[in-house]
Amino acid sequence: MKILSVLILSVVIQSCDSPQRTRSPFGSEVGEFGTNSGSEDAFTSIDTDNSGGNVPPQTENDTNRDLLGEGYDSCNLNYTQSTTNAIGYFALCQNSMIPTGFKLKMAQSDTNSGTCFVPIHIQSNNTAFNIGIAQCVRNNAEQVYDMNLATTRNELLNGVMIVKASSIDYYMACMSAKVKYINQYCPNNPNNQQCTLLAEQYASTVCNEFAGNHQGQYKQVRL
Repeated sequence: MKILSVLILSVVIQSCDSPQRTRSPFGSEVGEFGTNSGSEDAFTSIDTDNSGGNVPPQTENDTNRDLLGEGYDSCNLNYTQSTTNAIGYFALCQNSMIPTGFKLKMAQSDTNSGTCFVPIHIQSNNTAFNIGIAQCVRNNAEQVYDMNLATTRNELLNGVMIVKASSIDYYMACMSAKVKYINQYCPNNPNNQQCTLLAEQYASTVCNEFAGNHQGQYKQVRL
């Protein structure tokens, strides 16, 4: 089993007092894992399953708690997760004792661009928002990885946004669009109704562009 080494990429984190929830139409050499980050703008979850009804490859039922470790007693690393063509089939198990801990296995390798995993909170109305830092991996097929999705907020981690690394900057631009607009155009009056409305419209445009231009490059998973 491979333990992930984590290196920090240089990024700008947009801070705010509370998550900025904006509805939208969906949901370097860094070693094995690197990180990225963004602010907490929200987007709406939709089903992005582009598997076309393909049957996932058959694998052994890797549920051995002695192999996987404490907190993974009921973990199933068979490829039962729905997928997009770019991401391929994957298995993702959350640690029952440490919510930020995961086991990851992917059916296809990507040692060039890589794949990123973002911790999110999905609300009862199906609106989700980013609550932490993206972890990005250049993976080998069938390798089991330990992954820690670092969170920066107190909301429950009940979902993961999976994004191809080639699209992660565009996803983060969607996440931070509302906050960036407010910081640029009305930093001294962030609660101004007109400014908030314009910021939401701007964020909606950015997120629509992401959804339209990066179809098949992301998949939102409810835990």
